[in-house]
Amino acid sequence: MTKIKNTALALLALSFSSGSFAKSLPELETSTLRSPMALMAHRQNTSFLVGQLYAGGHIGFAVPLGLGRSGDELAFNDVAKTGFVVYADVMKQLNQAIGLGGEVGYRRYGYNDKKTWGSLTRYGSFDANYQAVDFNLTGRVFLGRQSIRPFIGVLVGGEVIINDVDFAPSKQYAGAINATQYKTTNLSSAFGVMAGAYFKAGRRTLLSVQARLNIVPQLKDGVIEVSQPNGDLQYIAQNQHGNQSNISVTVGMHIGTQKNNKH
Repeated sequence: MTKIKNTALALLALSFSSGSFAKSLPELETSTLRSPMALMAHRQNTSFLVGQLYAGGHIGFAVPLGLGRSGDELAFNDVAKTGFVVYADVMKQLNQAIGLGGEVGYRRYGYNDKKTWGSLTRYGSFDANYQAVDFNLTGRVFLGRQSIRPFIGVLVGGEVIINDVDFAPSKQYAGAINATQYKTTNLSSAFGVMAGAYFKAGRRTLLSVQARLNIVPQLKDGVIEVSQPNGDLQYIAQNQHGNQSNISVTVGMHIGTQKNNKH
C-alpha cells in the first residue's frame, strides 16, 4: 500500500512538473523569436548610424534663374541655358535627426544664343560658358526614422564664378570686326535651401535625391565693346545677368567611412 502511494505521488509530481515545463516552453520560444524581430524593427527604425561619417557625391542638372531682374533687363536665364552640376560631400550623422557636413561642387552652363547673342553670331562664331566652383557648409534635419528619410536643410558658403566669352569674326568681316575674348573670375558668397530624401541601401550605404535653391548675390557689372561693320559698337556686359542663382536636382550615393558605430 505504501509502495502504491509513493508511486502515485511520484506520478502526480511528474505531471505538475511536465505541465509547468510545457507552459514555460512556449514562453521561452516566444521570447527567443521575439528578440531578433525586435532587433530588426529597431534597426529599421534607426536606419542611420549615429556618429557615422558619410562620404560620397551627387550629380544632376542646374537651371539658371532670373532672380532680381525686371522684365526689360537681361537675367541669368537669358544668357545661360540648363547645365550640369556635380558635388563631392561629407556628412556627420550627429543623431537620428541631424546631419552636418560640407561639400565642394562644380557647375557649368552653356550660353543661350537665341535670346542674347543673335547680332554677334551673324558676324562670326561665338562661344560662351558660365562656370562656378562651390564650397558650402550644410545642415540637414531628417524627418522620421524609417529606411526612407525625407529631409530639409540649409547651406551657406561661397562660389568662384568664371564667365568665359569668345568671339571670332568670319572671313567676310575679319577686317571690320576685331576678335574678342575675355574671362572674368568673381568670388561671391552664396546660401540656399534644400529638400529631398535619403534611402538606406546597405548597412553603411545611403542613396539620395536632392533639390536645392542656390542664391548668389549680385555680381559687379563690367562692359567691353565690339565694333560692328557699320561703325556701331556692340556692348557686351561681362556680368550682364546680375547674379547666377539657380535651382538644381541631383541624385547621389554616400558610404559610411567608419565600420563600428552604435545605433
